[in-house]
Amino acid sequence: MAAAQVPVAADTSFAAVVAGEIHAVVSFTPPDFTFAERPEEAQFAFYGKELNALEGVRCERQAGFEFVAQANLAGGILVGICTSEAKRVRALATTAPVALDRLLAQLPQIDAKARTLSGLTFNRQVAAHRTQEYAFPVMALGHGVLVVQTVVLVTDGARQAIVVQADTHKLCEDYGGLKGKTPLCRDTRRALTDIARRLEARFAR
Repeated sequence: MAAAQVPVAADTSFAAVVAGEIHAVVSFTPPDFTFAERPEEAQFAFYGKELNALEGVRCERQAGFEFVAQANLAGGILVGICTSEAKRVRALATTAPVALDRLLAQLPQIDAKARTLSGLTFNRQVAAHRTQEYAFPVMALGHGVLVVQTVVLVTDGARQAIVVQADTHKLCEDYGGLKGKTPLCRDTRRALTDIARRLEARFAR
């Protein structure tokens, strides 16, 4: 259940609102663990039609942040609300499990148990008000394996799609002490879902 929302002034920027919702879930502990806004324009990455190819999506409203752990950059998070691209985002989320299975077939050493433990699974559920919730990793194979955890909430009728995508590998593995301090490392998927639900409550339409 989403926490009660604090009223926001009309002139507050989208990035500032998102930052507040992220902080409410992630529990930053400055100065050892904090975040900073990432000013450059970024895209959300989804699976493309070809194996190991990614497709980019931009939302009308989005904000990106970098995680800072012990004064070092340690990953990041991108959050957005799409309206004109909502149906496309829903389609890309719906086809994600097929693309994920095709990609994992290239990595036979990752069995079903390892997939579950590593968060390399797809989940879909229908939440309150018939909102469709999707959670899955976006993976790319290159000089190693890139994994970005992704949560998509699509409101009834695809009026809008909320996307939360985060790279937490370095943060949670290289700075192991944070696992006990932040939900982002204890249960990344749950934390991203909580952020998305808070934004859905904030910007419901």
